[in-house]
Amino acid sequence: MTSTRSANKRGRAAEAVEYPIDPYELMMLLAERGLSDGLPVIPPTADRVEAMLQYTDREPLEILAVLAPKRGEATAQAIAICAVMAGCAPRYFPVVLAAIEALADERYVLPGMNATTHPCAAMVLVNGPIGAEIGVESGTGCMGPTFHANATIGRAVRQVLLNIAGALPGRGDSATHGTPAKFSFCFAENEDQTPWEPFHVKRGFEARVSTVTVSASEAPHNIMDSYSTTGEGLLKTFAGSLGQTGSNNMSTGGEPMLVIGPEIATILDAEGWTRERVQDYLFEHARFPVRLLSPERRAKAEERLGGASYISSEDLAGSAMETAHTALTDDDGVPIVNAPEDLHVVVAGGPGKHSVWMPTFGASTRPVTVPITDRDGTPVRSVEDLRR
Repeated sequence: MTSTRSANKRGRAAEAVEYPIDPYELMMLLAERGLSDGLPVIPPTADRVEAMLQYTDREPLEILAVLAPKRGEATAQAIAICAVMAGCAPRYFPVVLAAIEALADERYVLPGMNATTHPCAAMVLVNGPIGAEIGVESGTGCMGPTFHANATIGRAVRQVLLNIAGALPGRGDSATHGTPAKFSFCFAENEDQTPWEPFHVKRGFEARVSTVTVSASEAPHNIMDSYSTTGEGLLKTFAGSLGQTGSNNMSTGGEPMLVIGPEIATILDAEGWTRERVQDYLFEHARFPVRLLSPERRAKAEERLGGASYISSEDLAGSAMETAHTALTDDDGVPIVNAPEDLHVVVAGGPGKHSVWMPTFGASTRPVTVPITDRDGTPVRSVEDLRR
């Protein structure tokens, strides 16, 4: 993994300023100055910021990342200020720091994500025991309101992108419409109800290690099938939902995420559907009919499937980009990913025959998973291990 953090560089200390006592006046002042997401914030007093910094062994002025487009220096102190403003409890801070480290990874391509007109948000997925320890919800309504850890961790990441990275709408963030997911987008995998190994284990980490994954994702797209009773029937519905022509993944590939509800995951498991079988099936069947494409989109599909873009994420680095074409017939279908393993499958949510999928910005970005560690890079078992 490549990270932009540096233990040898120090940033500037935050300056103390006076702020209005009235919460409404403070909210309006920060909104006018482009220093918030437009919602009320918690004043980042010195005591509150210091309480946040108690949950990291990083030095307050240590630059952990340099974030585009403004190339803002994300010091531990600056990130802590954003976390306080977002309403985070101090115990959430190690997750926020890991998320920022992942965003700074070159594979995520933060400059492109902020500059694009595409409505992608920084989706944050938490795995491992720390998620449960601090209360990151993975069950019913996990992508919605009321869960404090989910709401404020996701919001803290956005505050960092606004206040440190400078990704303001129309000035650094070029999304045509934006998305509500840019306010906050954080949840945990429902590891207690997944029939398969947890997502982070699939990514190469031990189950006892806690991780944070970030992905440049759209808001969740619902997939409902209350009628099918077999695994293959449900997967046919998934395939039809994923195989849409308007997604960036249809145009270029990339690594979208399918989040399956536990009820449906149980049905699939009972019939012997492993995660890998699900990925293989959807790779073959989540395709858009070529006969329904415009001539221009068809030409783009032929270029994508015949060129160097038709490679898995594992082979992406160092691949030569060549122009080639594959002739398609009206009976062909265009896949949304370039290889089965590029469709990530996670189990989350509560009862109900619903699932969701999140298209991404496409092949220009990759999800990044990092462990929650101490300063030396050693994974921590509990957030209390980091408390000063």
